[in-house]
Amino acid sequence: MSKPLDIKSAYNINQAINTGIENLKKDPLWVLIGSFLFSIFQGMGNNSSFDTSAFDGSGLNKALFAIILASIAFQLCLSIVGWIGGSWIRTGWFRLHQNLLGGMESGNSLFSGGDRFVDMLIWRLLMGAISVAPVCIFAAIIGGGAMIIPNSLMTVGIIMAVLAGLVLIIIMIYIHLGLYFGDYLVALDNKKPMDALKESWAMASGNRFHLFLYSFVLGLFAALGVMACCIGVFATSAITSIGTTEAYLLATRGHTNITTE
Repeated sequence: MSKPLDIKSAYNINQAINTGIENLKKDPLWVLIGSFLFSIFQGMGNNSSFDTSAFDGSGLNKALFAIILASIAFQLCLSIVGWIGGSWIRTGWFRLHQNLLGGMESGNSLFSGGDRFVDMLIWRLLMGAISVAPVCIFAAIIGGGAMIIPNSLMTVGIIMAVLAGLVLIIIMIYIHLGLYFGDYLVALDNKKPMDALKESWAMASGNRFHLFLYSFVLGLFAALGVMACCIGVFATSAITSIGTTEAYLLATRGHTNITTE
């Protein structure tokens, strides 16, 4: 029986990239299709940049108002579709990696995530709520401070707001790294959302700095695909995704063969 590796050994940057490249070669069609769908749904789910610049309070006619409302409604629909689609495709995407790494048929697994859809959707809602909470608290504090700080101290207030913003970024990174393993726990280990939260947080404990460097470097590697007319990003993202799935399997099982107990 294989012994799980520690996080620092399992999440090896060079190994992740090399593993991703080798497994991309095994089944490039399904891997690229999966990467495309995963990236599209991910982008749609993060689409929340509503344009409110036209609300300047001067001569806003009904036609323009209707266009703005329609635009907001359209973007909201895209976000919902991306959120739901991403929750569905995520499990199949990770299973495709697992099958590739285990030397098994990979193509059919891409659309096999229906059995984990509800738990994945709840997990992503939970993760989103946890991630948004610090931002809401920060906004409330800054908004309240802006109302009570006199104009004579506004410069000091701005400096304090900037420093608080930097602290918020650090907190957000800390939280994100604590949730790092949740998707895999739900998709590959059939964990319930709350159990995934507890186990992910425990796995990240003492390993956040290493996970941050790992994610940062692999993020840069994935971004290299943009240089190939943006199409290459699907290949580089697939490489880093497969490598990270292998790292998770090594950290939790010590092997990538799904038939091994």
